[in-house]
Amino acid sequence: MPGRSWPGGAWHGGVWRRPDGLHAAAVHVPLGQLTRPRADVLAAEAAATGEALRVTPWRSVVLPRLSGIGPDSFTGAAGRVGLVTDPGSPWTRVTTCAGRPGCASALADVRSDAARAVDAGRLIPLGAAAPPGPTTAAGPRAHWSGCARRCGQPASRHLAVVAGPAGYLVHDTGTEPKECP
Repeated sequence: MPGRSWPGGAWHGGVWRRPDGLHAAAVHVPLGQLTRPRADVLAAEAAATGEALRVTPWRSVVLPRLSGIGPDSFTGAAGRVGLVTDPGSPWTRVTTCAGRPGCASALADVRSDAARAVDAGRLIPLGAAAPPGPTTAAGPRAHWSGCARRCGQPASRHLAVVAGPAGYLVHDTGTEPKECP
C-alpha cells in the first residue's frame, strides 16, 4: 500500500487499483488545513462507499475504496477544492508552523507566504536562492517558521525557511544559514 515510507520520506499518494479491481486513493491536505469544501468532498466519497476515511499523521487522508464515479472524477473533485493527489506536487514537501496570526511570536504569515511560493512552483520564498548542498533522497523538503523557535520542524534534514525582521533566512539544516532578500 502506498505510504508505508511516509515519515521522513516521499509521500506516495494518488489513486491506485486494488487487487479486487476497485480503486482506492490517498490525498494530501496542504498544511493540514482541512477546509469545509475539502471535508465535504471526502465525506461525500466516504458516504457513497460506506467506508471510513483514514486520517494519517502525514497530513493525508486515505480512502480505502472509491465509489463508482471513477478515479478521474474523484481526482478532479479533489483538485478543485485543493486536495493533492499528485505525488510530485510541491505541497507534499512543504510544512509550516502556525505563523501569524495564530502565534504571537511569529514575524510573518508563513502559511500564506508558503502558499504563494508553492503556487509559483517553489519550496522557498520568491526571489530566494536555494542554499548549496545536498538535499534529502526524496528531493528537497522545506519547513517555514514564523520565528527562530521553528515550531513543528521535521527531525530530518530539510530547507529551513525562517522569518526574521528583514525577511526570510533560508538554509539547509545541515549547513550554515544564508541571508535572503
